[in-house]
Amino acid sequence: MGISQEEARALAEKATIFGYPLVLMDITRRVGTAAPRPTPEKAKVPANQLLHLVFLPDHTFRTVVRPNVDTLYSIVFFDLREEPMVLSVPEMGDRYYMMPILDAWTNVFAVPGTRTTGSGAANYAIAGPNWRGAVPEEIEVIEAPTNMAWMIGRTRVDGPDDLPVVSELVSHIGLVPLSTWGKEYTPPEVPVDPDADMSAPPSQLESMDAIAFFQAVADLMLDNPPAEEDAPILDEVSALGLEPGKFEPDSDIADALTEGKAAALAKMKANIVKAGKVVNGWNVMLEGIGTYGTDYLARATVALIGLGANLPEDAVYPANPGVDIEGDPLTSEHKYVVHFESGATPPANAFWSITMYDEAGYLVNNPIRRYAIGDRDALEFNEDGSLDIYIQRQSPGPDKESNWLPAPAEGVFSPTMRIYWPKEEMLAGDWNPPGIRRLE
Repeated sequence: MGISQEEARALAEKATIFGYPLVLMDITRRVGTAAPRPTPEKAKVPANQLLHLVFLPDHTFRTVVRPNVDTLYSIVFFDLREEPMVLSVPEMGDRYYMMPILDAWTNVFAVPGTRTTGSGAANYAIAGPNWRGAVPEEIEVIEAPTNMAWMIGRTRVDGPDDLPVVSELVSHIGLVPLSTWGKEYTPPEVPVDPDADMSAPPSQLESMDAIAFFQAVADLMLDNPPAEEDAPILDEVSALGLEPGKFEPDSDIADALTEGKAAALAKMKANIVKAGKVVNGWNVMLEGIGTYGTDYLARATVALIGLGANLPEDAVYPANPGVDIEGDPLTSEHKYVVHFESGATPPANAFWSITMYDEAGYLVNNPIRRYAIGDRDALEFNEDGSLDIYIQRQSPGPDKESNWLPAPAEGVFSPTMRIYWPKEEMLAGDWNPPGIRRLE
């Protein structure tokens, strides 16, 4: 191939950024499907089998950071190489739900749900890129760009008292192979892989040998073809001996591949601070998320910090890194307020919330077992129509407790706002979350 070490390093950096989401998705799939049906602490299920997580996390939950207490999850990793899988959703009434599906490159390519398809019962055949065939008229085909895909469905739950109702509802969301449609179907037993590496996928990828990483990119591209617009970068990295189904590098560029991979990871981490826009202390991401085109650095960075990101049209998550409106740390020693002017609460077509997390990103133990607060709560508005949310470790008093989001007993904290099905003013950047103001 006759490329210099410097050229090889530069191309390896480009190829790593390009292929990072694909390999991370595959590692996440292997971690997520390595064990049988789960306990809340081990949310694993085999490929092509639907997993409903019908519990709400509390302060003892330590499986993932920044857990969501607004929705119940319905999750499946699709393997579409043999045939389509049919997803069936029952009549959902006024229950907001969304079923975003990501391809192997982490682009959201379909979102059945309240916003897009309404609340009626429906059946969707998720079909891989090589499938050709017909389906019964009651089934709508959704064409997946890749054979590996990941659905992270969410259904609104209004707190612990609502949990039995929503659990029953999501139990009627089903998944079967197309060939078994209309027949009795029992998912096959899948043996546990006792040797599966269950460590965090980003850590697995970072420690992966460069040769192994690029070989994984090549192998995965066979069943998960790059998009047509990826042709230029595929042409570039072919100089490394990298192409779909094949990786045959010159033996003298091994060190350059390692250095290029390391440089790419460093570049992605440095790019994290550029992701989103900081407004009043909140980081708001409205662009370059969910679908990425040829912005490979944005795609890789989002995969690194939040694999499975939604389209902004479905949900926006302003995240506070732990600072008040003056830029000072949020600590349990002080009392704070978030003040929404009249008519200026988070603009959601579905619903909104603010969830409290401690410094490590876990839910906060508190005497009223309130981990989030939002428009589904019995909030007390001020006489002028404005709204105050009180953030502190002790109750603000009986007259204000309805609007209290408890802070941790000690240390710093960092809340996250969630706005589901945001309105146009949110998407256009015309509405911004108010800062967290220190009271005393």
